[in-house]
Amino acid sequence: VYRQEGETRKIHHLLLAPTFEIVEQINEVLQEHGNLSEDGRPTLDLTSPTLVETVRDVSDQVEVIPCHIWTPWFSLFGSRSGFDSLDACYRDQSKHIHAYETGLSSDPPMNWRVSELDRLTTVSFSDAHSPWPFRIGREATVLNLEDLSYDAIL
Repeated sequence: VYRQEGETRKIHHLLLAPTFEIVEQINEVLQEHGNLSEDGRPTLDLTSPTLVETVRDVSDQVEVIPCHIWTPWFSLFGSRSGFDSLDACYRDQSKHIHAYETGLSSDPPMNWRVSELDRLTTVSFSDAHSPWPFRIGREATVLNLEDLSYDAIL
């Protein structure tokens, strides 16, 4: 949650890191900007471009994925707190966004209408911080990998 151009912005991000050592380093940096213990959804006082830059300063192998990009709250294109474009949100860090997570609020044709998403990989995951167990696994991304490694997943 942050303010940008006079507007409150709420963007949910998923961070991927190749090792637990890098995760620990990311946590050390991010704890300066919010409470990381908060219910699986830490609220940070970083803008989206600053978040991307900050975690990539730890390791350029970290991936930042905007999640459930169409939900009204806490999303990239959310009607309540989002942006009108990927570039408006991430500015000079847009080049480091390689994927987006669809969430339940979208379907493929909806995403295909936004041409700036064409260069990104589409993924879908269930919202793991939901308190309702029946919601886990309701969405999934199938990965066809020759070997199970961080690099292969990316």
